[in-house]
Amino acid sequence: MTAKCLCIEQRADSYTGKRGVVNQQILTLLDSHPEHRLLNTFDYVLSAADLDHLKGASLRDQQVELGISAFEPTFGGRLRARGSIIFKPAKA
Repeated sequence: MTAKCLCIEQRADSYTGKRGVVNQQILTLLDSHPEHRLLNTFDYVLSAADLDHLKGASLRDQQVELGISAFEPTFGGRLRARGSIIFKPAKA
């Protein structure tokens, strides 16, 4: 599925997994559909390809289009999306 979203926050997240410390970049997103909006924001984990494409730029307060392949619940109950960034703003 594709979704146009507003990036509310971009932050680093880390946790200790089975193979050691895992560092991730997380986007907190609000979908942009005016009539059928989700009730809550959701998170998106930037993949290595996404990070390479962004080259350190921030997406905060910008519109992005995502190709979402899965939603997964986190330990806190928030939804976390996986997929890829289809479109990012030119100034990002």
